[in-house]
Amino acid sequence: MKDWRTFTFGLVTSHTSYVLVITDAFKFRDFGENYIKTGQLKFLLYLKYKIHESNTDDENEKRLLNALKYADCGLKVFKGDATMSNFNPIKISDDNSSVVPDPCN
Repeated sequence: MKDWRTFTFGLVTSHTSYVLVITDAFKFRDFGENYIKTGQLKFLLYLKYKIHESNTDDENEKRLLNALKYADCGLKVFKGDATMSNFNPIKISDDNSSVVPDPCN
């Protein structure tokens, strides 16, 4: 990756799409070291936050945002509209109970 400030990656489900943007390279590096490299990402997503295909899309979205917040991974999540042409930033609320807009600075 030449420039982390312009790197994005996408995630598409059967009902929606997301774009993830690295906002803090140091936190993202630590996330990679602590969760991806060690194999703990599966534990974080499936066992700790119980992200499963049997959950509703909204529930998995909320659980994913909670997991990313917990991991302090240096990522910002953008959710696509039905046409996949407009993406708006989202985050988990301060009380971890709902998905809310996350305005860009």
